[in-house]
Amino acid sequence: MSHATPDAHQRVLQPLRLLLIDDNPYDRDLVTRALSQHFGSLSVVLAQDAQEFERAITASEFDAAIIDYELRWTTGIDALRRIKGSRPECPVLMFTGSGSTEVAVEASVLAPSWPLSSSPPTMRSSA
Repeated sequence: MSHATPDAHQRVLQPLRLLLIDDNPYDRDLVTRALSQHFGSLSVVLAQDAQEFERAITASEFDAAIIDYELRWTTGIDALRRIKGSRPECPVLMFTGSGSTEVAVEASVLAPSWPLSSSPPTMRSSA
Protein backbone atom coordinates (compact mmCIF):
# COMPACT_ATOMS: atom_id res chain seq x y z
CA MET A 1 0.00 0.00 0.00
CA SER A 2 1.42 3.36 -1.03
CA HIS A 3 1.35 6.31 1.36
CA ALA A 4 2.04 8.92 -1.30
CA THR A 5 -0.14 11.98 -1.15
CA PRO A 6 -2.69 12.38 -3.94
CA ASP A 7 -0.98 15.61 -5.04
CA ALA A 8 2.29 13.78 -5.69
CA HIS A 9 0.66 11.77 -8.49
CA GLN A 10 -1.01 14.83 -10.00
CA ARG A 11 2.05 17.10 -10.17
CA VAL A 12 3.12 17.99 -13.65
CA LEU A 13 6.57 19.30 -14.42
CA GLN A 14 6.49 22.67 -16.08
CA PRO A 15 8.47 22.99 -19.32
CA LEU A 16 11.82 24.73 -19.18
CA ARG A 17 11.34 28.38 -20.15
CA LEU A 18 14.32 29.43 -22.24
CA LEU A 19 15.18 32.90 -23.52
CA LEU A 20 16.96 32.44 -26.85
CA ILE A 21 18.80 35.57 -28.02
CA ASP A 22 19.91 35.18 -31.62
CA ASP A 23 19.21 37.17 -34.79
CA ASN A 24 19.93 34.28 -37.16
CA PRO A 25 16.73 32.28 -37.90
CA TYR A 26 18.66 29.14 -38.90
CA ASP A 27 20.66 29.11 -35.67
CA ARG A 28 17.49 29.73 -33.62
CA ASP A 29 15.78 26.76 -35.29
CA LEU A 30 18.83 24.55 -34.80
CA VAL A 31 19.14 25.41 -31.09
CA THR A 32 15.41 25.03 -30.49
CA ARG A 33 15.27 21.63 -32.23
CA ALA A 34 18.35 20.30 -30.43
CA LEU A 35 17.14 21.41 -27.00
CA SER A 36 13.62 20.08 -27.61
CA GLN A 37 15.07 16.69 -28.52
CA HIS A 38 17.14 16.66 -25.34
CA PHE A 39 14.72 18.21 -22.84
CA GLY A 40 11.38 17.34 -24.39
CA SER A 41 8.90 19.96 -23.31
CA LEU A 42 10.45 23.36 -23.80
CA SER A 43 9.03 26.87 -23.95
CA VAL A 44 11.26 29.18 -26.00
CA VAL A 45 11.01 32.96 -25.79
CA LEU A 46 12.73 34.36 -28.87
CA ALA A 47 14.61 37.65 -28.87
CA GLN A 48 15.85 38.45 -32.35
CA ASP A 49 16.07 42.22 -31.93
CA ALA A 50 16.42 44.88 -29.24
CA GLN A 51 12.65 45.33 -28.79
CA GLU A 52 11.99 41.61 -28.26
CA PHE A 53 14.95 41.41 -25.89
CA GLU A 54 13.66 44.31 -23.77
CA ARG A 55 10.15 42.80 -23.66
CA ALA A 56 11.59 39.46 -22.52
CA ILE A 57 13.75 41.08 -19.82
CA THR A 58 10.82 43.17 -18.56
CA ALA A 59 8.42 40.20 -18.47
CA SER A 60 11.13 38.01 -16.88
CA GLU A 61 9.30 34.83 -17.87
CA PHE A 62 12.30 32.58 -18.46
CA ASP A 63 14.37 30.16 -16.40
CA ALA A 64 17.63 30.33 -18.38
CA ALA A 65 19.08 32.14 -21.39
CA ILE A 66 21.16 31.24 -24.41
CA ILE A 67 22.91 34.12 -26.15
CA ASP A 68 24.72 34.36 -29.45
CA TYR A 69 27.80 36.55 -29.02
CA GLU A 70 27.47 38.24 -32.41
CA LEU A 71 24.18 40.10 -32.75
CA ARG A 72 23.37 42.85 -35.25
CA TRP A 73 21.91 45.08 -32.56
CA THR A 74 24.26 44.48 -29.60
CA THR A 75 26.92 42.08 -28.37
CA GLY A 76 26.36 38.95 -26.35
CA ILE A 77 28.41 40.52 -23.56
CA ASP A 78 26.02 43.49 -23.37
CA ALA A 79 23.03 41.11 -23.35
CA LEU A 80 24.70 39.08 -20.60
CA ARG A 81 25.24 42.25 -18.54
CA ARG A 82 21.58 43.21 -18.96
CA ILE A 83 20.34 39.76 -17.90
CA LYS A 84 22.67 39.51 -14.90
CA GLY A 85 21.76 43.08 -13.89
CA SER A 86 18.09 42.17 -13.58
CA ARG A 87 18.33 38.42 -12.86
CA PRO A 88 21.72 37.60 -11.25
CA GLU A 89 20.64 34.00 -10.49
CA CYS A 90 19.67 33.23 -14.10
CA PRO A 91 21.88 30.61 -15.80
CA VAL A 92 23.24 31.88 -19.11
CA LEU A 93 25.03 30.08 -21.92
CA MET A 94 26.78 32.13 -24.60
CA PHE A 95 27.90 30.68 -27.91
CA THR A 96 29.82 32.08 -30.84
CA GLY A 97 31.53 30.98 -33.98
CA SER A 98 34.12 33.74 -33.79
CA GLY A 99 34.95 34.43 -30.16
CA SER A 100 38.29 34.86 -28.49
CA THR A 101 39.89 34.12 -25.16
CA GLU A 102 39.27 37.75 -24.17
CA VAL A 103 35.53 37.37 -24.82
CA ALA A 104 35.44 34.14 -22.79
CA VAL A 105 37.27 35.77 -19.88
CA GLU A 106 34.97 38.81 -19.90
CA ALA A 107 31.88 36.57 -19.96
CA SER A 108 33.22 34.41 -17.13
CA VAL A 109 33.81 37.48 -14.96
CA LEU A 110 30.21 38.62 -15.53
CA ALA A 111 28.70 35.17 -15.02
CA PRO A 112 31.18 32.80 -13.38
CA SER A 113 30.27 29.14 -13.51
CA TRP A 114 33.47 27.13 -13.76
CA PRO A 115 37.10 27.90 -14.46
CA LEU A 116 38.02 28.39 -18.10
CA SER A 117 39.91 25.57 -19.72
CA SER A 118 40.39 24.03 -23.12
CA SER A 119 38.33 21.01 -22.11
CA PRO A 120 34.74 20.83 -20.82
CA PRO A 121 34.07 20.66 -17.10
CA THR A 122 33.73 17.24 -15.55
CA MET A 123 31.53 16.05 -12.72
CA ARG A 124 33.33 14.87 -9.60
CA SER A 125 32.03 12.54 -6.98
CA SER A 126 32.02 13.78 -3.40
CA ALA A 127 32.72 10.26 -2.15
